Amino acid sequence: MDTETSNTDKYLQLLKESIKSDPIASFLNMQVIELRPGYSKVSLQLLPEYQNFNGFVFGGIIMAIA
Repeated sequence: MDTETSNTDKYLQLLKESIKSDPIASFLNMQVIELRPGYSKVSLQLLPEYQNFNGFVFGGIIMAIA
């Protein structure tokens, strides 16, 4: 394993650990399904409180996932 791969693996592990204590991720009950360099997959249960009067998800919720 080269140094760049080793550093990437360490960084990804650090991210996985920090997500567990992230306040907004915890508040919204976000779940990280997959995390790798250049890609992440996050799950969030859409609640009625996350929608505006038109039934669209608030932009802040979308940005929190991003």
